[in-house]
Amino acid sequence: MLFGVYLAIRLFGGRVPLDGHYELRGHLVEIVDVFGAFPKDLLERGDTEVVKSMFNEEGRVDLADPLERPPLESDVFLPDLEPETKEVFASFLRFMMRINPADRPTPDDLVEHPWLTPERMLKGP
Repeated sequence: MLFGVYLAIRLFGGRVPLDGHYELRGHLVEIVDVFGAFPKDLLERGDTEVVKSMFNEEGRVDLADPLERPPLESDVFLPDLEPETKEVFASFLRFMMRINPADRPTPDDLVEHPWLTPERMLKGP
């Protein structure tokens, strides 16, 4: 949501460009592109049929080419920010949005991240 507020777009849309319909496979490819492969233990707890039809043994989306987009810190994703700000903001997004819910930080963990330090908050983006 932070990314969406910053750029007024969704980081993961799951939309197929030709006709705009939602496609789960496309959505998963976008997630893997930014955060890497889905952890095996998470996939083992998922719906067996969906996992079999969507993922390969490496936790990547089967039968889908990588998007090969630039990194989250790039001007494509985070335009108009200073390089240091891009790095720390992208770090915060990755920290907050881990694929496996069990690995996601608590609110207490989040407020300790450098992106949310009082000095940075006073300085602004």
